[in-house]
Amino acid sequence: MHPDYQALFDSAPGRFLVLAPDPPRFTIVAATQAFLRTVQARKDDVLGHGLFEMFAQAQDGAAPGLRASLELALAQRAPDAVAVPRYAPHRPPEGDGAAAVPRWWRTLNTPVLDADGSVRYLIHSIEEAGSGEGVVREAPGRGEEAPFGTLFDRMAEGFALLDVLRDAAGRSSDARLVLANPAFRRLAGSEPGQALSSSLRAALPEFAAAWLERLAQVAWDGQPTRFETSLGPFGRWYEISACPALPGSCALLCFDVTARRQAQEELRLSEELFATAFANNPAAIVMSRFEDGVVLDVNDTWLAMAGETRAGAIGRSARHFWPSPEDAQRFLQELRDKGGVQGWEQEFHRPNGDPLTVQISAQLLNVRGEPTILSALVDITAHKRAENELQALNATLERRVAERTAELAAARDAAEAANRAKSTFLAHMSHEIRTPLNAVIGLSQLLSRMTLPERALVYAGHISQAGDQLLALTNDVLDISRIEAGEVHLERVPFELQPLLQAVCGIVQPQADAKRLALVLEAPATLPAHLLGDPLRLKQVLLNLLGNALKFTPAGSVTLRVRELARVVGRSKLCLEVIDTGIGIAPEAQERVFDPFIQADGSTTRRFGGTGLGLSIVQRLVDMMGGQLALDSQPGRGSTFAVTLILDLPEEL
Repeated sequence: MHPDYQALFDSAPGRFLVLAPDPPRFTIVAATQAFLRTVQARKDDVLGHGLFEMFAQAQDGAAPGLRASLELALAQRAPDAVAVPRYAPHRPPEGDGAAAVPRWWRTLNTPVLDADGSVRYLIHSIEEAGSGEGVVREAPGRGEEAPFGTLFDRMAEGFALLDVLRDAAGRSSDARLVLANPAFRRLAGSEPGQALSSSLRAALPEFAAAWLERLAQVAWDGQPTRFETSLGPFGRWYEISACPALPGSCALLCFDVTARRQAQEELRLSEELFATAFANNPAAIVMSRFEDGVVLDVNDTWLAMAGETRAGAIGRSARHFWPSPEDAQRFLQELRDKGGVQGWEQEFHRPNGDPLTVQISAQLLNVRGEPTILSALVDITAHKRAENELQALNATLERRVAERTAELAAARDAAEAANRAKSTFLAHMSHEIRTPLNAVIGLSQLLSRMTLPERALVYAGHISQAGDQLLALTNDVLDISRIEAGEVHLERVPFELQPLLQAVCGIVQPQADAKRLALVLEAPATLPAHLLGDPLRLKQVLLNLLGNALKFTPAGSVTLRVRELARVVGRSKLCLEVIDTGIGIAPEAQERVFDPFIQADGSTTRRFGGTGLGLSIVQRLVDMMGGQLALDSQPGRGSTFAVTLILDLPEEL
């Protein structure tokens, strides 16, 4: 210590010892002259020795409390007071040789902290014990007591010294406050500067009755005690540590433990909430140690699901319930790697052998420093059973669908084969029918040129007309049969467009003249002169469309309009429209008119005749040529059939 500081410390009026923090010895490092005079000792006799070596008399009754106070101040790094240990002089006083009289003291042990918070020294200060009358005196003293009083004032803990009073019957009746620091005054509800009554019943009336019995045991029986209570105007909680002082007296040290109580209450509520959620959770929950799998707790849902009793589950290893060690090891490995598992499906068996499928979600927690598994299990046995049944049903349905598909494919193949056979038969039959039919038509035409009676000529004309109609019907049947049988193949030859259009109009002109209909051809000279394609099938398409238009137009006109929509390198896109002013087609019938043997109105078959194959043949031929066939019609206003084709241009090949 610096010499100036040493002299200052030595001459300080307070009674101080500086102790090393080396329990249980508590070596004396320094002592003030006031302390040495009080205990009648020399500095050389004190320094370097342990506190309890030099003042052995302090061990008479008070030493355990003093030692505990020093150790508490060292451990908590906070001041701690102990009431009235007894110090005897180290040696007899000089002079007359009279024996020294032991004296009683109140002590305060205060740690001195380094910058890092560790305890460097302990300051052990003493004040001579005394008693007060009436009003409790203020803690700060005068003269050499001032340093102790300053520390006493600054203590965060409330400190008080009480004399416990007994009545004539020996029962504790009250306690007199001998000394109280400001912290105790505050917790007792005393305003700064306000006198605190010396009576415990007057100072703390709501607590006196409960405290007196305990304080009497401390003061008169020498039994230290600790208890917690709520004090002060704000209901804060304090831990009261009471230890014996002089006979009939005790010292109180009051620690504010409100924060600890609140934390304990919050912990209690949290644990209560967790316990409630744990016990009443609809999921089955189990807690087990990670290292050995020992079950720590389960809820009722788990017991009901597993078919176990609480006694049979808790304390056993959770791995006992797994169907195999390998399954348990895989689960634990994933839990160890990821810290948690979600949606783990596992099959178990209940004690009665029933299968149990669960979905497990687990988390690895640290509970009191020990790795712990918290698992939640959901019984999905019924769900898995339904899922398996659904999979089996799906497999059955898939098998049946496959079988039915195979049957339908076989039936389709058989139907297609039968249809091809029918088409082949019709093609052959139509061809066979045409041979004698041509003979009938030819003979009827010859008869018409002969000199016969008028009636015979009329009959010959009817025969020829009927033959022509029958030949047209036969040709339609032959064409559709050949198309369905795959016997129609398109040609790709050069042809002239304008002569083809004029030839088509020339063929149907007599039919138009017979019905007094105007037949109009709109084919501008800008159309391509030469094209590549199948002129015979194109002519057949136009003849069928024009024939239908003439058949279903009672008055007005039929127009064949040809337009070039676009021309690209080597190709021309044409639109060939047949427009009539006939009876038209209802919207609901427009889709059906392209089906074989179908006309827009069943009555029209009898009224206008025909097989209903014309438009079907046109649709098939247009499809074969890679074109499109469109219909626009309104009943009573006529119809427009539009054929769109893309044909090659020979001169640009």
